[in-house]
Amino acid sequence: MFEAELEARDVMAVRSKAIAKIVRHLNRKDVTADAPALSPEEELEVERDIAQFDTLFPRFGLSAKPPRQRLEAWANLRKLDRGKRGVGSKEVRPGIGAAAFVLLNWRYARGEPVTARLEALFPKNGSIPEGAIPWTFRNKKGEEVERLYLPSETVRWLASELCHFDPGLSGSTLRGRRPDWHLAYECVQRWREWRGLTKGSR
Repeated sequence: MFEAELEARDVMAVRSKAIAKIVRHLNRKDVTADAPALSPEEELEVERDIAQFDTLFPRFGLSAKPPRQRLEAWANLRKLDRGKRGVGSKEVRPGIGAAAFVLLNWRYARGEPVTARLEALFPKNGSIPEGAIPWTFRNKKGEEVERLYLPSETVRWLASELCHFDPGLSGSTLRGRRPDWHLAYECVQRWREWRGLTKGSR
């Protein structure tokens, strides 16, 4: 999984460069060429991905479109903003995201709920719900803010599983922050977003 995720990052880097070139090219009014100048690696990745789209989603009919329209349609299908691509982000735990997605797919296939919740509001009466854990952090103003952990069952389960891959995630900081819960929550959120699940869906 570690190797697969690192390889996928390399592919995404090539694909992202190709998308950026294609979008810039298509937006220029003074250019009549169907496609921009792509490196052999970028060209190969574009054609490979278009072929994969044609296999998985024949209704798009990418290969049947004229060259310029084919590239435009492909770029629109693949275009992601900088945040989602993770451009420039440091690979702290290579492969952990791939492992999380495999585990969440397995859970979903078993018909179990995949819900993303990490924190809850403090009740007005001051009582802490069963299973909740308070923790504090310092905000941008330097003020200490108290939060209440109340992870969903999915987040707790995934956090426990991820600790088998990286024991360094277990435990908590002096302020009570749980690295395993935070990472698991982020993975569940991404998994749900990429599957197009709404807040009210499973």
